[in-house]
Amino acid sequence: MPTILVTEPIHADGLELLRARPGLETVQGWTLSPQALQAAEAVADGLIVRFHRCDAAFFQRAPKVRIVARYGVGVDLIDLHAARDRGVTVAITADANTQSVVEHATWMLLSLAKPFDRWRRGMAGLTALTREQWAGLAPSKFASRDEGLGGELGGKTLLVVGLGRIGRRVAQVADALGMKVLVVDPYIDRAPALALGWRFADTLAEALPQADFVTLHCPRNAETRGMIGAAELALLPAGAAVVNCARGGIVDEGALGEALARGHLSGAGIDVYEAEPPSPDHPLLAMPNVFSTPHAAAATREAAWRMSTHAVRNVLDFLDGRLEPSMVYPVPPRG
Repeated sequence: MPTILVTEPIHADGLELLRARPGLETVQGWTLSPQALQAAEAVADGLIVRFHRCDAAFFQRAPKVRIVARYGVGVDLIDLHAARDRGVTVAITADANTQSVVEHATWMLLSLAKPFDRWRRGMAGLTALTREQWAGLAPSKFASRDEGLGGELGGKTLLVVGLGRIGRRVAQVADALGMKVLVVDPYIDRAPALALGWRFADTLAEALPQADFVTLHCPRNAETRGMIGAAELALLPAGAAVVNCARGGIVDEGALGEALARGHLSGAGIDVYEAEPPSPDHPLLAMPNVFSTPHAAAATREAAWRMSTHAVRNVLDFLDGRLEPSMVYPVPPRG
């Protein structure tokens, strides 16, 4: 009887779908002691993982595993080469959290353009609206000068780094808002995006000086780690803003903080940090022009349900020999 180890809690509907399959044993790893969990790994035929590290040592102590199904799309904690060497398939819940992340990134872009947070806090702190207090908040009172006014996304250039499922949808939303879309992604067919009027740059160095906003939608790997550092941030025009809803470590957080502190960048939206949780004294957390969220871009009821049920379906489809190729994460070249 095949055994499927679910390492962390998932939506109840996903567990029910797994348990409903005859001839399959389901083990809830989060209820086990560390010793019992390692014993369960040793006999598991498949895993459903959220934050569980599947490195080379894991695959050595889990010789029967043939599929690791990720709850989500990131594979930072999975050694893809070790998995391939042992004939293990790594599956992701492709597109399950796309809508949630697209909405989150769009909210960050809008929040960086308009002082929503200042207005909200100002309105919430008023017990009685005096004429002077209202004048201090109302944008119309600043019509003759820039101070106190928000900006528009329309007409601005959005640089999308990584035009995968999420990046493509963010670009579509930006297009609908009247933004100019510029793309850096060396691994895709450009023709469909060019047909939409989007522009491409061959390198970040070419693209960054043209961008008013940058949004990152690429995996963290050897190629992208530290990809946006001090030199890259310096290429951005003064007043530009950066959004990272992809993975921590793609942006050099120290360099980002310095660019914000000296006023070169107007703001940043950061959902992911290199070390999670970040330390309480992390400088980005205290900056008033940084919108920080706790790796929550995919944290919606709808996405949680889809990721849970899709991860289970990936396992069941694998066992039935009909796993969709689009759900299998490709193994990059070594190096």
